[in-house]
Amino acid sequence: MADEFINEISEKILSHTGIVLAKIQENTVRNFLDEKSREKNISIEPFVKSLKPDTEDFCELIKKITINETYFFREEKQFEFLKESVFPGLFGKKVAIWSGACSTGEEAISLLALALECGIDATVYATDIDEGALSVLKNGTYTKNSFRTDGQKFHPILQKYGMEDGAGLFTFRKDFIQKIKVSKYNLVSDFEMPSESAFDLIFLRNVFIYFDVKTRISVLEKISDYIKPDGKLFFSMNEIGCIADNMISDSLYRSHFKTVYYFQKGEKQVKAGQKQSALSQKQDNKSVKNFEKSKAKKSSSKSIPKTVLVSDDGKPDVLLKKQLAEVNEKILQQIHLKDFDGAKKTATSLSSNIETKPFSYFFNGYIEYNSDNKNQAEIFFESSGILKPDFWPAFFYHGIVLKDMGKTEKANRSFDTCRKLLEKTKEKNPYDFILDSFSPSYIYSLCEKLKS
Repeated sequence: MADEFINEISEKILSHTGIVLAKIQENTVRNFLDEKSREKNISIEPFVKSLKPDTEDFCELIKKITINETYFFREEKQFEFLKESVFPGLFGKKVAIWSGACSTGEEAISLLALALECGIDATVYATDIDEGALSVLKNGTYTKNSFRTDGQKFHPILQKYGMEDGAGLFTFRKDFIQKIKVSKYNLVSDFEMPSESAFDLIFLRNVFIYFDVKTRISVLEKISDYIKPDGKLFFSMNEIGCIADNMISDSLYRSHFKTVYYFQKGEKQVKAGQKQSALSQKQDNKSVKNFEKSKAKKSSSKSIPKTVLVSDDGKPDVLLKKQLAEVNEKILQQIHLKDFDGAKKTATSLSSNIETKPFSYFFNGYIEYNSDNKNQAEIFFESSGILKPDFWPAFFYHGIVLKDMGKTEKANRSFDTCRKLLEKTKEKNPYDFILDSFSPSYIYSLCEKLKS
């Protein structure tokens, strides 16, 4: 049976790629082992032993458990930030951009097209662990699935570098694609960086969802040395909250442009043009200190409310927390695949139990927000907070949605509520299942920033 080899396969995948095999992916691995052993006419055990990194079968397995889901100008707000603020400051310079874990290359193409549009002399490097995905980029032909509503304001730029045929395929000119330096690269086991000694911009989006905390820290430590002073590191906007303070190199600090958050490489000596960034960092540090100070004061109080995540005898309800963590993981995967209907079914499965109903509303709000249905997201987040008044993530995300909708006063009240709840949080965060390694101090400082 394939079941007995799941742990062995998981360890091989983790040690070579840093990818943590999710529970929902185990069935994919079982089917793979069954099919391959039948195809080779051998039992599963010798096939598992033969499954080594960089072999054709191992690469095929990695491809099956990773999601090559991407599209042009994904997370449009980040590209708006590049156009409005970043690229104008790089004009006249030779710029190096790295699209790590680029999958089939839509991100790298988007970065190059926008850089050219802004008159930037940029070299774009695109790397991924999957050679099959990289071959799509080298070929330069894409289906309509690579063009979504998110990012559509930038689609006219792409028309300058290719054309669509009658069958709905869009093919880029060879001279355009060849401007992108494409190579296979394993973020975990490879150490020699792709061609450049340092980069102005690094995009490492939608890959940390696969990594455990140890791997995240290792990858961040490695790549931080390859970011130029004032250079920027971008994660997916869904991932930025799960990068805890203790994961980040001392040379990086969080910054933001409107609702776009990223990491910036800091310098010991602050130049005149960097004063705003330095001030932002100073305010963050002050916020964190205030948070820790307030939390210490609150922890001595006897009036701290108990979390609902407890059983009748007052002990932590481990089973409930585990269930919610598994639901959260599944929903993140479904959102990543843009399977919003599937994600809604997963979230709604919690609604029949009064204990889990607030979390059902929260997850539905998160799904609606990611599918750009802000009005519906607002209702869900508000309902979650009403049913569970100590659930600070509901108030945090409710504030973000309200801010996006221009309801500033109401948004500020949500952020204030979130901060007050965080001040009451004990050292063990009862809602750490929402995003792995959430940093309460970061969310606390973020609430202050978002009000400004």
